[in-house]
Amino acid sequence: MVLAIHQLQVSYQQQSVLQGVDLNVRESEIVCLLGASGCGKTTLLKAIAGLVSTDSGDIVINQQCVNSDNRQIAPEQRNLGMLFQEYALFPHLNVGENIAYGLRKLSKDARKERVLKMLTLVQLPDIIDKYPHQLSGGQQQRVALARALAYQPNMLLLDEPFSNIDSKVKFELIRQIRDIIKRSGVAAIFVSHSKDEAFAFADTIALMDNGKIQQTGSPKTLYQKPNSPFVARFMGSLNEIQLCHLGKENRIWLQQALHLVKAVDQNACYTTLMIRPENLSRTQTSETLHSKSHSCDLDKLWIQGKVESTTFYGKQITVNVRCHQQLVSFYLDSKQRISVGEEITLYFSSENLLLANHKNSE
Repeated sequence: MVLAIHQLQVSYQQQSVLQGVDLNVRESEIVCLLGASGCGKTTLLKAIAGLVSTDSGDIVINQQCVNSDNRQIAPEQRNLGMLFQEYALFPHLNVGENIAYGLRKLSKDARKERVLKMLTLVQLPDIIDKYPHQLSGGQQQRVALARALAYQPNMLLLDEPFSNIDSKVKFELIRQIRDIIKRSGVAAIFVSHSKDEAFAFADTIALMDNGKIQQTGSPKTLYQKPNSPFVARFMGSLNEIQLCHLGKENRIWLQQALHLVKAVDQNACYTTLMIRPENLSRTQTSETLHSKSHSCDLDKLWIQGKVESTTFYGKQITVNVRCHQQLVSFYLDSKQRISVGEEITLYFSSENLLLANHKNSE
């Protein structure tokens, strides 16, 4: 384990910023601290780096305790590489000099060899004599990454590393940086407020809110198996289907069917279903909720409604369906035809229900 954090607490001006945070990072793992502004993710990164004081809790890096109730090792002694939003390259130094800046303990030949190795790693072997103002934003970032890796750190810390990158090239750069870090073999933690960046860059996401980690897991796990409504909503578009707003036929059918699905609590009275738009499909037949086939196929749940609006997004159309008082969205291939005002039946599998909020039957 490269990093182990246990019950970390940090307060600022008598306000709690981090509340009992636990986090583990394995060798060569890339972890994203994901969350909205003010959730505590940057404070957690700074605590790992030793840049903020902690109230309590332990931080162990590479089997060395760097933070506890009676111990706090200085930032420069934690052997961590840092990559900031602004890259922090020295404008008066060329690329080679920037990368070699912190390698003064090495001999001149060893420094040169390390610099060339890092530039080869980040695929910029021919810019050693250029200055930061002569580089693109993506090149500057890779040079900053080369400088951080030149120290041979135990772990990399990256603070919103892609926030200043043009959206047209951002995800290609994310792919490149991820590949570089993976080839270097170093573990990394990066801070982001963008779930799309987290999906593209991270092996593991630690989703934060109100100073706590709400759920940790792979991007796929947090998206498909969220442990709370907050996680489900943060990780992507979501239909929250209020049964009481669906109309009598839909409500009775869903409640009866759900009680017969093995994976669902038999003693619950369901009030809300949560499902991603991509897990809803329209039927290609004129079947209705009253058909015998529906009552036999309990894995397929059904609701009926009328198309209220559509939005074209190139390859895909987002379709909004009015099911009594409830608006439900799903995606459709743009080559398929659908009309506003059309009566349709939507079906979904019980396996794709993210959460079913309920209150226990009395």
